[in-house]
Amino acid sequence: PKPGYDEVPEAWKGHSESATLPRLNHMTLLCPLFDAPIRVESDEGITCGDIINALFSLAQGAISYEGWKALPYLEKQEARSLAPSMRCPAMAWSALDPQSMVYLDTWHGQVVFAGLRRDPHYVKKRLGWANPVCFVVELAKPVHSFKCE
Repeated sequence: PKPGYDEVPEAWKGHSESATLPRLNHMTLLCPLFDAPIRVESDEGITCGDIINALFSLAQGAISYEGWKALPYLEKQEARSLAPSMRCPAMAWSALDPQSMVYLDTWHGQVVFAGLRRDPHYVKKRLGWANPVCFVVELAKPVHSFKCE
């Protein structure tokens, strides 16, 4: 670890662990930051890694011009200011145009997967029906801890 930082935790080893008990072969995820539901499937049963991979793939997707245009002005400014720190510190925010923005840039810095929760009311509100294999994705902002000496 670098001086001034807490100990670096061991790598996460839950990638191949079942995401649910009992194991499900398909599920739908809803994330407040995405308009469309996220479908996850696996013949062997969905793992935590399958969920992380599905979210990561979606996060890297390009935002359509229409999607970017529909964002409120302040959200666009926040996305432009956060994009360099989320993707490449050397990237100048002023150089970012709508064609280079990805969904991750609009997540308001909430880039840590914090789990799944059941919320039948939210699911029904979003989908119009209470899908029993639908979970809500929880995201959080990363917590950076520094030792002040």
